[in-house]
Amino acid sequence: MDPNANLAEQLALASTILGTADATYDVRPEDAVALATLVRALDVWLDGGHSLPARWLPHRPERTVSREETPQEPTIGNSDRIALAGICLALVLLLKWCGW
Repeated sequence: MDPNANLAEQLALASTILGTADATYDVRPEDAVALATLVRALDVWLDGGHSLPARWLPHRPERTVSREETPQEPTIGNSDRIALAGICLALVLLLKWCGW
């Protein structure tokens, strides 16, 4: 799984859902299901100790890595889990709002 593509798709779906969540109640159930599926896939990915999406990494100045240095994948800390829990909670509330 590509965490960057997953997150990009989540954000696009969230924008679509939020953009249509007005008085006309045009939220498509398949968009909510797709978003829920992506959230769960990313959660499994992160829970497996894999790398965070690049967008969630702290921005650091570029530097040259010597051949002796081995870059390590970032690990998931509590703040990342709290942020992901917030996203999941928002998704659950959205699904309830849609009547699921």
